[in-house]
Amino acid sequence: MFDRSIQSALASVWHAVAAPLERMGVTPNQVTAAAWITGLISAGLIASHQFSWALLCLLISRSLDALDGALARRVGVTDVGGYADIVLDFWFYAAIPLAFAAANPSSNALAAAALLASFLLNATSWLALTSMRPPATFENVPSQRKSLVFIASLAEGAETLVIYIAMCLWPNQFSWIAWGFAALCLVSACQRTHMGWKLLSRPGTQTSTTPE
Repeated sequence: MFDRSIQSALASVWHAVAAPLERMGVTPNQVTAAAWITGLISAGLIASHQFSWALLCLLISRSLDALDGALARRVGVTDVGGYADIVLDFWFYAAIPLAFAAANPSSNALAAAALLASFLLNATSWLALTSMRPPATFENVPSQRKSLVFIASLAEGAETLVIYIAMCLWPNQFSWIAWGFAALCLVSACQRTHMGWKLLSRPGTQTSTTPE
């Protein structure tokens, strides 16, 4: 919901940080890998009840995730970079709830499972739609210098980051936070599903497919 406004506000900051990295020969894929590794370290620290250190690694990971995009826009966006970015992002998104479940299975496992299920539904409603239609098909979606079309919804990356920060700050409240955010993700999945249904039901948008 707030992703684009936050990205716009911080664009000059990430651009300034990316400039010296470009001169040093650092590649966007290297930054993406660093964000992934740091994110998994954060998950491991959560599972070990080291929540303060986990929060630090989480913030570093997401800062690197923003930085790789800024660097890619300077040196050139590639399909392989965009693919690696989204796949490794979902590793991170899945790892954090799983880590909280490992940290306290009796209290957190069911809420973590519900949150992961909501992530699956939300991601499927977005990726299935964008894989079926070219970017120009999507009305009211601003032009994006990205490998994938990101369809706005109630729960996006910025909201997920805020929720993960809250979980690290108040780990004993993980279950309540996870259930609440799972509900928001389900609303987002419904929004995107409704959008996809309307778009694909329009005359002239059908594609010929062979049932399996």
